[in-house]
Amino acid sequence: MQKPKLIILSMIVLVALASMAYEQFSTPAVFSGVRTAQTASFKAASVPALSFKTLDGRVYALNDMKEKGVLLHFWASWCTTCLLEFPALLKTSQSFGEDVALVVVSIDDSEEAMNRFRGKLEKHKPDLFNNPHLYWVWDQDKTLSIKHFNAVRVPETVFINKDRMMTDKIAGKLDWSSDETKAKIKALIAE
Repeated sequence: MQKPKLIILSMIVLVALASMAYEQFSTPAVFSGVRTAQTASFKAASVPALSFKTLDGRVYALNDMKEKGVLLHFWASWCTTCLLEFPALLKTSQSFGEDVALVVVSIDDSEEAMNRFRGKLEKHKPDLFNNPHLYWVWDQDKTLSIKHFNAVRVPETVFINKDRMMTDKIAGKLDWSSDETKAKIKALIAE
């Protein structure tokens, strides 16, 4: 009786591992590279000329944002990693003041799901929402995330410097409070 259960369990594990391997190696990289914990190459590219609409109805052109650097962060409320790193992401971006814009782009299927998470976070960490350089975007049709930035493995962050060049794109969780990540952000706004 134990042997069939072991065989079934083994098959489930193999299918799960094969699925994860397929996802990791079959997702095409955009802009000549996506960094993850396993890769380290990325070729800088110009930011596409595009606009986005924030939750408050304002429209911004990515190339015309007044802040020196931009963190374009793709996330979803169903992504546990995204939710865990969000407070540190907000706190770190806020520490750079007017020099860094944080554009958080939700790829949730419903605006309600995104707003539910946003509401909970704001209730527990209201000080993180006092940032005029924080832009909330719901990418309803996935045009911004998939079509323009090929963001398919959230969380993903595109680092954009003062010359509006994409200097890095990192898929996966970042330690937003680390010296390495803060140095990467400082490099975006360096004169």
